[in-house]
Amino acid sequence: MMELKKLNQKNELELNSIISNFFHQPVDRQKSVKFLSDKRNIIYACVEDENVVAYVLGYQLPRIDNGNDMLYIHHVCVSAEYRRKGIAKKLLNMALEYAQKENLHYVYLITQTDNLPARRLYESCNGYNHPKNKELYYWYFSAKGLNND
Repeated sequence: MMELKKLNQKNELELNSIISNFFHQPVDRQKSVKFLSDKRNIIYACVEDENVVAYVLGYQLPRIDNGNDMLYIHHVCVSAEYRRKGIAKKLLNMALEYAQKENLHYVYLITQTDNLPARRLYESCNGYNHPKNKELYYWYFSAKGLNND
């Protein structure tokens, strides 16, 4: 059975699954604990049989001006056998709902111009493709818009 959830300090096993399954690296427990204890690190994961099969990783970033924080989405990853099942869309929407609930100014991510499946995913989640940089997608949640960034 698949479970979608936001990881927290109690989810060290799930984070370790991401590190070993997606990065193919050994787990550094001290780093894992530190990462999960930082509330600015956001991970939504799809877990099946104690293994993470998909995840969205983001970092909540402070702004230097008076605007609200922003969320940078660094990874949207799905294991090959779980692709095209709507999991990435559900996880990304969970991250977007978090940003809206936290009243963040905006969410953004960077993708490759030729990554058409990813671009279709972001557009299906109402991502705004930046007119000057086709690799950037934005989701605005505060009253300010593009002219103020």
